[in-house]
Amino acid sequence: MELNFIKLSPTQNMTILVDNENASFGRELYPALSEFVMAYDNVHAEQVGFIERAGSGAWARIQMAGAEFCGNATMSLAALKVWEREQKSESVVVPLESSGSDKIIECEVKPTENPNAFSCVLQIPVPEKIKEIELPVDRSMKKFQAVYLPGITHIIVPVREAEYAPFGSRGFVELCAKEWEKLIEEEAFGIIIYDYLESRITPLVRVKPAVDAAGKTYGGSLVWERGCGSGSAALGAYLASVSGEKNLTTHVSQPGGVIDVSTVRDGEKLTRLAITGTVKIAARGVAYI
Repeated sequence: MELNFIKLSPTQNMTILVDNENASFGRELYPALSEFVMAYDNVHAEQVGFIERAGSGAWARIQMAGAEFCGNATMSLAALKVWEREQKSESVVVPLESSGSDKIIECEVKPTENPNAFSCVLQIPVPEKIKEIELPVDRSMKKFQAVYLPGITHIIVPVREAEYAPFGSRGFVELCAKEWEKLIEEEAFGIIIYDYLESRITPLVRVKPAVDAAGKTYGGSLVWERGCGSGSAALGAYLASVSGEKNLTTHVSQPGGVIDVSTVRDGEKLTRLAITGTVKIAARGVAYI
């Protein structure tokens, strides 16, 4: 099987977009195909999205294997469409459809000095809710903030909770992911280690495996991402909810760079959530499955 793909780097969150605009294969194959393409001995990346033909009013649709909303994959698709149309000299607003959202999402794409890189401002669907939840940690229950974005929930773990764990912060969070997976309904969730003093996150994203009619599991991933768009947005939304400020911009550092999050509130209601980052076109080719 051959898959036409484009590999992109949104804040080093290496993303593969597979072209399925002609509906050559069904969505039921997405989890397994994602697992193959992400592998070290294939194209290799942190995540995979599938480009589909959109309805009227949008340039294209991005569909993730877990049906979640992914900020960086959506931003990557917007940059790709501008790059393909060679609209590289001016700002363009790209309307897109995305899994996890029932509304058209807009991304403003601006050229940079690099003809294969773009600055992008992506409008993120506001969280369905932000609330404190209790989760098990080392045989006891602890409280964490959970941000429910469409199709993906992000749990914010203060760095102090993880840095002195016996297995180190990453080992601690991976153990948490394994235990919390049974308690989180969404097919995709993230655990964000948050360092308040440095405004820095270290994001882990889990996409649960799919189960076929025979009960066999396939696909699924557990990835430490170098840059996480939805995780950055989740943190920005949480900080806006506790700040009391009408307009707030948060610079979120992460291993791959910085993603800026801007929010607008009307009273207690969050009315605007957007992330700003840079997307580079890295490669284009055919993957063999």
